[in-house]
Amino acid sequence: MVLAVVAAAVVCAVVVAAPLLPRGTDLYAHVLWSWQVMRCLSAGALPVWLPDLNAGMGSAGIRLYSPLGPVVCGALGLLFGDAGRGIRAAIVLALLILFAVVRRQKVPGWPGIAVVTVASPVVVTEVVTRFPVSEILAIPVAWLLLDIGVRGLHSWRQAGSLLGVLWLLHAPTAAMVGALMAAAAISNRERGRQLPLFLATVATAALLTVWHWLPLLFEASSHTFASALATGKHHPLRNLLGLPDAHLMDINISMGWAAVGVLLALLAAGAWRSRRGALAVAAVALAATPAAPVWRLVPFLAWLQFPWRWLLPASLLAIPALTAARDVAPWRRRLSLVLFAVPILLVPSVRFAGDPKLTAHTAWQRAGRAVFEGFDGNPLLVDVEEHRPPWWPELAATLVRLGDRPAVLTNPSGRLRVTAWRPLSREFVVQSDAADRLVVRLLADPHWSAEVDRLPAGTERSGAALSTRLSPGRHTVTVRWRPDNVTLAGVAISAIAIVALGLDAAHRRRARVRSATLSRPPSWTR
Repeated sequence: MVLAVVAAAVVCAVVVAAPLLPRGTDLYAHVLWSWQVMRCLSAGALPVWLPDLNAGMGSAGIRLYSPLGPVVCGALGLLFGDAGRGIRAAIVLALLILFAVVRRQKVPGWPGIAVVTVASPVVVTEVVTRFPVSEILAIPVAWLLLDIGVRGLHSWRQAGSLLGVLWLLHAPTAAMVGALMAAAAISNRERGRQLPLFLATVATAALLTVWHWLPLLFEASSHTFASALATGKHHPLRNLLGLPDAHLMDINISMGWAAVGVLLALLAAGAWRSRRGALAVAAVALAATPAAPVWRLVPFLAWLQFPWRWLLPASLLAIPALTAARDVAPWRRRLSLVLFAVPILLVPSVRFAGDPKLTAHTAWQRAGRAVFEGFDGNPLLVDVEEHRPPWWPELAATLVRLGDRPAVLTNPSGRLRVTAWRPLSREFVVQSDAADRLVVRLLADPHWSAEVDRLPAGTERSGAALSTRLSPGRHTVTVRWRPDNVTLAGVAISAIAIVALGLDAAHRRRARVRSATLSRPPSWTR
C-alpha cells in the first residue's frame, strides 16, 4: 500500500512538472482563461473581466462560461508558477478526488471502477481530441451525483450543493446529470418522496448559483453567445452520432464506437435491466441519430451543443452497473468489461503541445508569441466565439488605430499619461486644448463606466473600443468595471441562500447533539 501511494505521488509530480499539454481543440481557451485568472487574482481583482485577451482589449471573461474550472486552474497556476502547471495540477487533483469519492460511496471493487472511469474510451477521446479541462474536472462531482440519484436521494441540501458546484464547473454536464437524476427519481418506487427531494435539490442549486446564471441570461443577448453555441457547424442536429458530415468527425467516429461498446457491454452483462444500466442506455440513445426528433422538440438540448456529451454520464453510469452485475456468469462480466474497453483502440493518437508557460506577469505581447509557438494559437489571443460582442468585425480596424498604445486621443495635439492600469480600473491624465475624445484599449462593454475629474461621464463605442468625450483642459479620467443591478441581485440571493443553509446546518447539528445528550443513560455516582 505504501509503495502504491509513493508511486502515485511520483506520477502526479511528473504530470504536474512535465511542460506538455494534449493538443486538443479546447486547449487554447483553457490556457488563456487560466492565465487571465492568475493575472486578476495576483492583482487582487475578481476575474470578471479578462484584461489581456484580444490583443489587450480584454474580454467579457468567464462570466459567459462556468467559472469554477478556470478559477481552480488559475489559483493552482499561481501556486505552481504558470497556467499550464495549474491545469495539470487541477486534473491530477480531480483524479484523486474521483478515487476518494468512489471509495467513500463503498462501491464494490472501487479501485477498478475509478481506474476504468479514468481510462474509459469516452474520457480518453475527450482528453486526446478536445482536452475540455472544466468537463474533466467535473467528473468526480458528476459521478457522485449520479450515484446518489440512482441509490435514492436522502439529503436535498447535500445534493443541491453538489449540483450547484457541478453547474459552476461545467453547466452542460450539470444539465445532463440533473435530467438523469430526475429520471431516476421518477423510476424509483418511492417516487412520491424522491420527486419532492429532487425538486428541492434543483431549487437549492439554482439559489446557490443564481449569481452566475441570472446575469448570464441577460448578458448572453449582447454577445454572439447563442449563435456561436447552437447554430451553423455547432448545431446539435449536425453532430449526432453517425452523421457523415459532423463538424468534428474524428470525435464523432471515436464516440460512436464508444457508444457501441457501452451498449454491447450492458447487453453482455445483462446490466441494462438495472436502473443504472437503463439510464446509461437512455443517455447513449440521446446522442445517436434516431434521437433527432427529441433534439428538435426539447429546446434546452440545443445548448448542450454536441450530442455526444451524453456519453460521459452514460459511461459514469455504465461502469458501476457492469461491476455490480453479480447474477451472471463470471465470463460474461469479464466479456462486458472487454467490450466496454475495446473502443479505446480506435481513439486518435495523442499529440502534445509545448506549454507556453504563461505567468501572472506575462504581458499580452509576449503571451501571443508563446501561444503561437506552443500550439499554433492566434498570437492576438482572440477569445472564444461566444464571448464576442456584435461589433467584433470592427476590432481589426480598432487595433490598427491603437497600435500597441493603451489609449489614444482624437486630437493630435492632445497629451495623455497612464497613471494606473489594473484589471478592473484604468486611470489617465489628459491635457488637450480642444474638445477631445479618449479612446481606451478596452473592448466596449456596458459594465465599464467613466469618471472625469471624479464626476460621472458618459461612455461611447469607438469602433470596438470604449471611449469618452472630454472638454478642453486638463482632466483626470478613470474607467472602472462595475457590476450591474442584475448581478448584484443574483449575488444577494445566493448570499442569502448560503447563510440560510449554514444556519440550517448549525441548527440540525445542535439538534443532533441535544438528542444524543438526552438519549445518553445517566451516570450514577456515590
